[in-house]
Amino acid sequence: MNTSLTASARDASHDWTYALLSIFALVFALSKVYTQDYQEEVWIVALPMLAYLIGHSSAKAGKERLAAELASQIRASTKPELTLRLFCDMVEQGVEPDQVAFDRAARAHALLGEVDQALQVREDAARQGLVLAGWTHRAMIRACTTAGRSADALDLFESMQAELMDHDMSAYYDAIRCYVKVERLEAAVALYKELAEASMPACRATYAVLRDACRKRGWAEMASRISRDIRRW
Repeated sequence: MNTSLTASARDASHDWTYALLSIFALVFALSKVYTQDYQEEVWIVALPMLAYLIGHSSAKAGKERLAAELASQIRASTKPELTLRLFCDMVEQGVEPDQVAFDRAARAHALLGEVDQALQVREDAARQGLVLAGWTHRAMIRACTTAGRSADALDLFESMQAELMDHDMSAYYDAIRCYVKVERLEAAVALYKELAEASMPACRATYAVLRDACRKRGWAEMASRISRDIRRW
């Protein structure tokens, strides 16, 4: 976590507010000596309001600088652990994460195999009306598949389809295996046909799983077709 950045932003905001309050207090003191009574009353009302408004503006500017710096660091981060520390720092400082921050955090959790945390970030983003990018969904699908979370992997895959996101072949292969595992063989075959019609290379391991499932179901013709594709590639 970048504590020096956070501390400097808070200190800058506090220093600005303190300086402004001190200046207005001095002006107020002088006004009591050199102005009329009615002007003194105006200063009594106006000074606290001005001090609050300018102090609030300074704090807001400091928060915006902090948000921009954290967002920039998250974009530049190539290490999942660092990305998550920056994301947590952003949340702790009351900075609202943007689309990129949510994407990076969810992907970081997925790369670390932290499926529940990745799904939670996705849910938090959805509550703010944000949809995670296709590459983030693909990383999460792989993490779910690796963890044996077939239902979650398929939920992510079908969300990608509903949002018309770009798929890569690895997401299709993961989905086919998951459909077979949860005994939704029709859906697995439909994805296989979609890949075959697009002349996509066969994943031998995935297609072997699908072929065996088709044989077990008694779909001999489909099993033979898949076997031919495996040999062809």
